[in-house]
Amino acid sequence: MRIPALTALVVLAFSTAACETGPGYGSGPYAGGGAYGGGSSQLSSCQRNALLGAAGGALLGGITAGKGVKTEGAVLGAAVGGLGVYGVCRYLDQQSVSRVETGYQSSLNQDRPYESSWNGPNGDESLYVPAPTSAGANCKRLQATLTTPSGGQQPLPPETYCRGGDGQWRPS
Repeated sequence: MRIPALTALVVLAFSTAACETGPGYGSGPYAGGGAYGGGSSQLSSCQRNALLGAAGGALLGGITAGKGVKTEGAVLGAAVGGLGVYGVCRYLDQQSVSRVETGYQSSLNQDRPYESSWNGPNGDESLYVPAPTSAGANCKRLQATLTTPSGGQQPLPPETYCRGGDGQWRPS
């Protein structure tokens, strides 16, 4: 009775993550898909890591479970391992997106280049935002470069920001 319920939990957890697209240029926070690129139907790095976490959790759960509940231990271990790894990866991914936006705002406010490095979901990442260029009255254009261990240097799509009446820069 517990095995079907645990199996359903694992299937539900991974099916909710199945909507995310894989890595590559063309998706991400600037184009509506997974982090920093994609648009393809490949697994994202977070999904791939979650599957590895699920496999490790299943193995560990099956080994450490008591006699007669090995299958339940494996299923529960897969759920905990997969969901845990996926959650941590998505959190780190969102932190990276936030750092890119912070870099844009800093470059716009100071009207000069901005550089930053941090530990992202796939390792060390860095961002370089050149000084913004004029894009009309009260508007500036930026095009940053993100460097990741898995994708190398990736130019982010150009963004135009305009200063509102309150002095804040907003994407246009």
